[in-house]
Amino acid sequence: MNQLSLPHQYVDRPLSAPRIDRILFYTERVRQLALTGAPGTRRIQIDPSLVHDILRGLKNRPLFPRLKVLELAFAINDGNIVPPLLSGIYLFFSETLQTVKLSVSQPPNLLHIPSIAMFIHDLAERTLPRNFKSFQADFKLSADILGPLMHLKRVEVLQFPMTRANALDLTTIQSLLVDKSLIQVLYISHGPSTIIFPPKKQKKNYPAKATIDELRTLSLGSDTQIAPKFFSSFSFPQLQCLQIFFRCSDVGAWPSKQIWDDLFFQITESSSAICGLWLHLGENSISVGNGATQNATPPLLLWQSLKPLLQLQNLTKVKIQGPKVRCFMDDDFFDLVQAWPRLEELALETEGEPSITHASLLTIAIYLPKLKSLTVNNINLEHAHPSALPEEVIDSVLPDHPLTKIYISERQWPHNAPLAGPVNVPLVEHPFNLAQFLDMLFPSLCTLNLERIRFHPHVGRSDVWDFIVGLQAARKREKTKSGL
Repeated sequence: MNQLSLPHQYVDRPLSAPRIDRILFYTERVRQLALTGAPGTRRIQIDPSLVHDILRGLKNRPLFPRLKVLELAFAINDGNIVPPLLSGIYLFFSETLQTVKLSVSQPPNLLHIPSIAMFIHDLAERTLPRNFKSFQADFKLSADILGPLMHLKRVEVLQFPMTRANALDLTTIQSLLVDKSLIQVLYISHGPSTIIFPPKKQKKNYPAKATIDELRTLSLGSDTQIAPKFFSSFSFPQLQCLQIFFRCSDVGAWPSKQIWDDLFFQITESSSAICGLWLHLGENSISVGNGATQNATPPLLLWQSLKPLLQLQNLTKVKIQGPKVRCFMDDDFFDLVQAWPRLEELALETEGEPSITHASLLTIAIYLPKLKSLTVNNINLEHAHPSALPEEVIDSVLPDHPLTKIYISERQWPHNAPLAGPVNVPLVEHPFNLAQFLDMLFPSLCTLNLERIRFHPHVGRSDVWDFIVGLQAARKREKTKSGL
């Protein structure tokens, strides 16, 4: 038994010493423990008398000597002065503990803070810094409350999936990053708006731009108005992976071109070493009164605003997606692949009519020699033909290209468009020509998704892949005959 879930009815039951021995027979093998309360039942609670019985029966032995993951989910009512569950919870802390997850029914108020602070204090006291890696909570915790965790030598993840009402302010983030310089991975929500402007009176005076040496991964959910201020406040010289999830929380909150330009400039200045980048611009449903909701108008993000990111020359994985990220032209694509020669995965899920053509695929084959996966949703393959490939390029560059996956990702056709695609999307009439073109560029291709390419009515959608498989098989037979 590696997992155990204890409802409140179980932990409230008085335990005798013999029963403790029987429980220990099972608990010493538990790796994951979840304490949860079912809806409509009493809060989870450990009776103080039960705690004394357990302590006496344990005789200094840990209740869960091999526990690695502890999940706590409990209800908080307005009338509760002390949160349930937390009295005696230190019984569940062991030196092997690696991950603790806290979840509450509603944000705690000031009356609950002392018990939560004591919980975190016990957590830091009774776990080994070399083992404890992850602390997650679904409500706001100030830097003061998290203070005991700052003394741990290794905390890889701090995650706060919060709502706008309980947003983490910039001052708290500064406290976490500046005072606890060993944090390697930081997740700050993926909600609508998770960072707010700091109060006018700050408790501490931080430098204009603090250097955070140890941070390796940053996942940031933010309003676009706040993100430039965040990146202008820190420098992350060792940051390797950056994920940014933008949401629009208010009507008219999407930024101007100047704010976009400033944001990506600040990212480049603060995080020049990153090798993984994921930008997502999403639409949020916002309230418009009378219980109705509507999607806020998303931004129009142009390639010109993204150009500062071309200075990030260590990138190996890039994903840019969103309903209003305008599609790239062939010239833009040429600039991109020249700036990021180390790319192994590239996903551009943009909007607009097909603007990238077969020429961009040729550019990829020449300038991205390590690319293994390509995802696009705007591409015109009408003129993809073997004759479009220069012979000298085919002979010298292309035979060993490692690209194995091409996805033409989902896109929203107009409501009145035929199933094969809107009429203004160019047709592919000769599947064998397209198959030859792709096979000559990417001979290792093993996955091809062309569901959003518009074919002539007499062409089967699977014909292209069938031809590619045939070409690969013929090439393999030729190599076998020649003894290669």
